Amino acid sequence: MELLKNMADTLTEYKKSVAHILSDEPVPLLVTGLSHIHKAHFLASLCYEKLPSPILVITESEASAAKLTEDINTMCGDTAAYQFPASDLTLADTEAQSQEYEYKRIETLSAALSGKARLIISSSEAAVQLTVPKDVLENHTVTLKAGDEIKLDELAKMLVSAGYTRCDMICLLYTSPSPRDRQKSRMPSSA
Repeated sequence: MELLKNMADTLTEYKKSVAHILSDEPVPLLVTGLSHIHKAHFLASLCYEKLPSPILVITESEASAAKLTEDINTMCGDTAAYQFPASDLTLADTEAQSQEYEYKRIETLSAALSGKARLIISSSEAAVQLTVPKDVLENHTVTLKAGDEIKLDELAKMLVSAGYTRCDMICLLYTSPSPRDRQKSRMPSSA
């Protein structure tokens, strides 16, 4: 990445953009005319600047946000960019729905709060959706590490105050492949 960063530092427009971002009163910055890989290079280079806070990058679609995040992290060699995905809107009552997108959104916001995120990549759709306020996220974040001790009642109260519902038991369902599926995957004995 050092080579790519050094290349970016030689570009006048890159230097102007960095100066603009680091100014006392930064305003939104529009960068156009770059191919996808050049956008990733430009943004990955920004990850090595001394930025006061994460930069929000808005893309045209979820697919382009995912690809850009992946390319930036590949160039940086670590997780410097986090994707902020759009929530799935469910208009009908359902027994259960995936919380995957909500977990990913909270992970991204937590990374921004902790300083781990240098860039937050979002589609325009995701950027306009409501999310948990900063103070609520900070006040309801619980970090448990191996070896930590906490009373179960205390933990239960913290989780309930964070929006979880207490229940007696969680049942996980596992279905094994049917005998027919196993037969399809077997090689003929003559092979």
